[in-house]
Amino acid sequence: MSEEALKELVMKHEGTLEALANSIEHLAKSQEMTSRDVRDTIKKLEEISKYLAKQSVFTAKMETMERELVDSFKRVHRRIDDISIIQSNDNGCNSVRLLTKDVQSLTKDITRLVDNVEKQRIHIERLQKENAASISPITIRWVTGIIIAYSITFGSYVVQTFSVLDKTNTRITALLERDMKDTEELMTQIKGLNNGK
Repeated sequence: MSEEALKELVMKHEGTLEALANSIEHLAKSQEMTSRDVRDTIKKLEEISKYLAKQSVFTAKMETMERELVDSFKRVHRRIDDISIIQSNDNGCNSVRLLTKDVQSLTKDITRLVDNVEKQRIHIERLQKENAASISPITIRWVTGIIIAYSITFGSYVVQTFSVLDKTNTRITALLERDMKDTEELMTQIKGLNNGK
């Protein structure tokens, strides 16, 4: 092999080695970036796994609470059914029976009160409509004022009339008394004349 061919071969190998070195360098940089991304992904996966662990604990607690709640409601309903059975026969508690009667009585009273309130509401609406159609309070005040003024005027006329009647009565009484005295004197004289015969 000649020197020229050897140089050419060395140059080719150097170019290939340089390209290989660049590829390795590029591969190293890519590997470093991939490692960083993998580390970030691992951190995120750790957070997700912590969250999922907490979530599974919460889910287990919720399932336990739900199961216990269902059991609790079953027990409560069983007890209520037992109480209802006891109360429906003769062995039940008298006070609960009386309370049941009181509740029924109160329910009837409330129903009656609601009916009465509704009747009163309808009556009030009717009265409001009639009141709207009736005479206004100002007109009633004027009419009342006129009646009072007329009554005062008529009252003073009546008082004056009674005063005149009272004076006339006094005069008639005085005349009547005088006539009675005169009649008595005449009677006395007539008796005296009759006795003198």
